[in-house]
Amino acid sequence: LGGNSITNEGNASGPPDPPSNAAVSGSTSKVIVAIAMLDDDRLTMTAPSGYTLAGAIATDNATSDGITGSATAIAYKFPTSETTENPGVFGPSTAIDSHDSYTLRV
Repeated sequence: LGGNSITNEGNASGPPDPPSNAAVSGSTSKVIVAIAMLDDDRLTMTAPSGYTLAGAIATDNATSDGITGSATAIAYKFPTSETTENPGVFGPSTAIDSHDSYTLRV
């Protein structure tokens, strides 16, 4: 990949908020991808403002081996310039739990 990747290591509270991603000197980004994974909550996640939701899935709340449901979403944006990108939070406002989120620049 001709870009870089930054991870926001598991946050214990708040909505999934993919971290800022700096432009790579001398490269041209084609797409910026934001990914969010939410621990043990079944809800339909929404894309950060200015992003298009590529897909979202939520597993059921049934407990299996002590693990309950979860939610994952992927969103993307075609950048218009090579600047630092901070995607913002995934929704809905009730998406507050332990989570991981990523920002990729490709």
